[in-house]
Amino acid sequence: MAEHKADWYTDPTGRYQNRYWDGMKWSDQVSNGGPSATDPNPLDPNTAIVPPAPGSVAATVSAPKSVAPPAPAVQVSQKSGGTGFGMILGALVALVAVVLLAVVLLLSGSDDSSSTTTTPPATTSAPTTTAGS
Repeated sequence: MAEHKADWYTDPTGRYQNRYWDGMKWSDQVSNGGPSATDPNPLDPNTAIVPPAPGSVAATVSAPKSVAPPAPAVQVSQKSGGTGFGMILGALVALVAVVLLAVVLLLSGSDDSSSTTTTPPATTSAPTTTAGS
């Protein structure tokens, strides 16, 4: 197995651009092309001992220094505002719509019963025959 000298190489995890190989294992010193920082997530022990890939030596990286890990994502939520103008206006619009619907249904309500009755003819006569048929 070829020896790899201590130097900066392409980060095998892909989380950063570069990671420092101390000659025996990967360190927690990482860089994204600028000043280096400490990776807050430790490497898996099996990954930490896999040597750098051939030809993966990084360009010059600044000397290691401690940098705070990235801040966690912040979730912003909107405060529910009690009985605001929008809630009152929405309730008023809904009430007006219900009243209008009731009025339309009451005024256009048609009764299916009819006041006039139609009586069918009492009897029907057989067709008459004509001469020559």
